[in-house]
Amino acid sequence: MPTFQREAISDLHFKLTATLAPSDYETEFHTQLEKYRKEAAIKGFRKGKTPASVVRKMFGKSVLADILNKKLQEAIPAYVREQHLDMLGGPIPSDENDAIALDAKELKEYSFIFEIGVAPEFDIQGTGPDAEYERLDVIASEERINEHLEGLRNEDLRAVAVTENVSENGEARLRFTELDGDAPRENGIVTSCSVQVRDIKDDALRNQILAAKIGDTFQIADIFEDLNENSALVRNQLLQSHDDNGIQINPGFEAVVEELNSREPAPFDEEFFQYAFGEDTDVTTEAEAKARIKKDIEEYLAGSSQSLLRAQVRDRIMELNQFPLPEAFLKKWLLYSNEEMTEEDVESQFDSIAKSFRWSTISQRLAKRFEIKVSEEEVQQYFINQVRQMLGGYAGLGDSFMLSMAQRLMEREESVMEAYEDIYNTKMLAAVAGEVKQVGKPVTEEELQQAVQAYNAKHKPQQPESDEDADIVDAEEVQPEPEAEAGE
Repeated sequence: MPTFQREAISDLHFKLTATLAPSDYETEFHTQLEKYRKEAAIKGFRKGKTPASVVRKMFGKSVLADILNKKLQEAIPAYVREQHLDMLGGPIPSDENDAIALDAKELKEYSFIFEIGVAPEFDIQGTGPDAEYERLDVIASEERINEHLEGLRNEDLRAVAVTENVSENGEARLRFTELDGDAPRENGIVTSCSVQVRDIKDDALRNQILAAKIGDTFQIADIFEDLNENSALVRNQLLQSHDDNGIQINPGFEAVVEELNSREPAPFDEEFFQYAFGEDTDVTTEAEAKARIKKDIEEYLAGSSQSLLRAQVRDRIMELNQFPLPEAFLKKWLLYSNEEMTEEDVESQFDSIAKSFRWSTISQRLAKRFEIKVSEEEVQQYFINQVRQMLGGYAGLGDSFMLSMAQRLMEREESVMEAYEDIYNTKMLAAVAGEVKQVGKPVTEEELQQAVQAYNAKHKPQQPESDEDADIVDAEEVQPEPEAEAGE
């Protein structure tokens, strides 16, 4: 293990000299050279019979460089952990290291110098039970509840026989008689079939049927033009006369109303409640249905409220924890680690970058406090949810399809890292929000939506482009569809 010596450059920026004695690396050095000797195929020597002196002369420096580099890569992070330092960025090798000449003939002591920047010690403000935040609690309006309940009833329409005034979404059973002029055609088509009122193409014909009662008779001037846009459907299905039979059909028909069936919203019966809330539902009355819908709306919108709360928690924490950073070091590290960045880029972007470093420091400490971890299963479920969202929430394609699509999205490593960061930040902020004092404020659905839109308008344009900004509240989250949906 190397020895370390620190030399302060500033309060949060220091030089770290790591010294490796021969005893730190000589065993591994000799082991690696012996491995080379056994495996190397060198001209003039049989494999495995190359003299050790030759192998050392040919490969010694590169082997020594690899071993020293490996030792430093292991030792510096271990030193940082032991010293309980919050390292920012990474170590920057000193230019002085370039002058070090490795000697494979005679093992000796080597010292390497690095610059390191760290975050200060501080207590995170804006967290804990003493911190107070306002939480918007949506109270579902009677109008919204009734609107959703009526929507469910209109999805479960029931056929009701009527004698007149059929509904627009109802159907009429008509007896069609083919005409020759004003009289029935000899050996012409006579058939009965049901038609959907709303599908009738001609407005005048549709209105005539809407006003008709059973037994009414009227004429259709051109059944292929007036009844439906699809003339083949009229011929083949309604008139049951196929194109290939060679029969010429006259367009004029007489129609007699035989049956009328309106389709009306479902009554509040057991069948409807099972349709709306699932077969195992305990909902048995209209009042219970409204209570269930109210609960579902409010629980759904609670997700949007919590998302807004998490964003506000993060903003407050960032505002209250403006701790100093080793700016000179960070600017130097940015140039060292990003070859495409210029000094002008660093200066122009540094405020945004500094904000990211502060948030990264805070979030890491909070994650450690709450023992936040992200599992592979959570990342996979994250992508499954993305697939479901892309398909509009439709799950009829099956779990195996969803999983295969999610796995395709996960092939992109950058996407997986973004998902990990999103889950990590969401869990960490949720833990913080669960620890603070939340003061509920009753609001309407519209007021929550306005609050989300106002937050986005104020904050989104100012956010730096970094992975940590995934918690800006999505306005779509406040377009609720309660879980109490048909067929649940």
